[in-house]
Amino acid sequence: MIDTDRYNIDDDVVWIWNDYPDDEGWVLWEYKECPAEKGGYPVGNDRNKTYEPRHQVLPSLIFECKIDERMNAITDLPLIIQEVRRLRSYIAHHDGDVYRQCPECGSLDFTFRFDDEGMHCDCDACDNEWKVKIE
Repeated sequence: MIDTDRYNIDDDVVWIWNDYPDDEGWVLWEYKECPAEKGGYPVGNDRNKTYEPRHQVLPSLIFECKIDERMNAITDLPLIIQEVRRLRSYIAHHDGDVYRQCPECGSLDFTFRFDDEGMHCDCDACDNEWKVKIE
């Protein structure tokens, strides 16, 4: 199973290749969501979200190519991590068509640790821990 936490990639970022015409090469940048009124601007294909540069993921690389599928796969990594996290959360919170609930208090507010299949209730009423086998 992929440990998505080890990558330290936030859910509100995108990666974009920037190529510079003055032969500096390709640079992979991470952009973080930022409202337009705070200086964010659209990048990539989604014009409904605005971002600001956060940091370089990869420094200047000289390639003798245009952006290809493999380079696009690299920029999809944050999106793939986000989707894996979303799907894991959905799986953890559902048992077929039924929402899982804390067996102690019935709360739907819990976190799931995929490393040991442990559940932890996050409600104010209890601090219950239990195990669930996710298949």
